[in-house]
Amino acid sequence: MEWIDIFGCCNCGKELKNKINSVSGLSISIALAQNKMVLQAATGEAKPNNSRQILPNTEIQFLDPMLVGKIPMIGKETSELVHARGVKKVETLRQVPKKLMEYTFGKNEIVILQRA
Repeated sequence: MEWIDIFGCCNCGKELKNKINSVSGLSISIALAQNKMVLQAATGEAKPNNSRQILPNTEIQFLDPMLVGKIPMIGKETSELVHARGVKKVETLRQVPKKLMEYTFGKNEIVILQRA
């Protein structure tokens, strides 16, 4: 994958990854994204020992095919509750009306689910 180097972040990340690997022998996964939630998801997808960059305005294309349980801060219970309602992928979750989500999951969970 060709990385687009924004403010030198890509080079810095690659250098850090290589330095950690050469000094310690440990493999690490790195990711670049515009926000923390997408960054965490991208890092999870990059494992093991890979890298992932999610460019601005491509977050939805990246997240849509993911299983809901892979969204950071979505716990096992919430994931199972969502799956029991027939929602498995982030794309489907985004299409559920807000009122229905609020009724089903409560006000606290809706904040987390809306991240999708």
